[in-house]
Amino acid sequence: MGAAEMAGSYLAVAEYEMRDEGGVEGEEGRGDWALAAQYLEKVASTNAQQRDKAEEMLRELRLREARLATNL
Repeated sequence: MGAAEMAGSYLAVAEYEMRDEGGVEGEEGRGDWALAAQYLEKVASTNAQQRDKAEEMLRELRLREARLATNL
């Protein structure tokens, strides 16, 4: 299966990994933002229906990373 066929799954995993501090009870810390970015980039590079959403989520992730970097 290619990225276009897996787009929905990639977006779901990326959304989960984009969680920030204090997510779901029992989970510690933030998700794996590098993995989220990798999956979002895969979807954004396809012609899948979810491409626009992936690009939007990737922009949000980059903003979060920039904010985190400025707060260090």
